[in-house]
Amino acid sequence: QEGYLCAQHCINSLLQGEYFTAVDLSEIAKNLDQAEHAALQEGVEQVPTGLLTENVSAQKSQNMDDSGFFSVQVLSHALKVWNLELVPVGSEEGPYICNLREHWFTLRRFGGIKSRWYNLDSLLNGPEWISQIYLGMLLNQLETEGYSIFVVRGILP
Repeated sequence: QEGYLCAQHCINSLLQGEYFTAVDLSEIAKNLDQAEHAALQEGVEQVPTGLLTENVSAQKSQNMDDSGFFSVQVLSHALKVWNLELVPVGSEEGPYICNLREHWFTLRRFGGIKSRWYNLDSLLNGPEWISQIYLGMLLNQLETEGYSIFVVRGILP
């Protein structure tokens, strides 16, 4: 992995191609920040336009930082291009996107075989095969460790 761009590596490994760059994700984050700021300002009356623009650029982004971290909202918006949706883990079965603090990675099945799951963590030397039984144990362990786990809904390329 290069830098702290694990969110970029996470969704590209999920999609199995170099579909998103750090610049692409930064642009999504910037647009989300602007939309969030605009939504917060809807109730504020008579804010001078110049002041509003200055405040947007002065505020720290909630969707990215200088280390290369991107929020779940950025990943979710990026995946919408592929008609994919991130939902919190529940009774649905993966693929999964996992996050703890500033690290993201993907757990994904390949080849249509129910037992062919792989850990596509960019910090590993390569894809790591995990059995169907170990997948359940791994998901439980990740939740215990504080990971947020999301199911990806839709048809992957």
